[in-house]
Amino acid sequence: CHIIGTYCWNMLLRACLVKKETSCCFASIIERIIQEQGRPMLQSFANSTWGSPESPNCRGFTPEEFQGLRLEDMDFSDYATYINDKLNQMSPLLQQYIGQVGTDTATAIGGTDAYQKAQ
Repeated sequence: CHIIGTYCWNMLLRACLVKKETSCCFASIIERIIQEQGRPMLQSFANSTWGSPESPNCRGFTPEEFQGLRLEDMDFSDYATYINDKLNQMSPLLQQYIGQVGTDTATAIGGTDAYQKAQ
């Protein structure tokens, strides 16, 4: 999510009793990155990129706005880090799966000796 800010939601005698934080949340990390880095590129967001905490502007891009984005100027390193972290989490499972597939294949073609000779 992209945090817009906080505001006083409930006030009593000039004292703020409850503060709220406003965010714009997106379906994926890459969507958030494109929104965060794309809005400053567009004239339509020049006056108020995200709105205010009391009145957020979380809308997506129109097709015309999206065509005006310079994706080559965007930094997608957050997305690369996310993908790398996911691959690292999956690595033990993949190794276990590959090991099991190899064992099952060796058994199917004549035992573990045949598997070892094939390697």
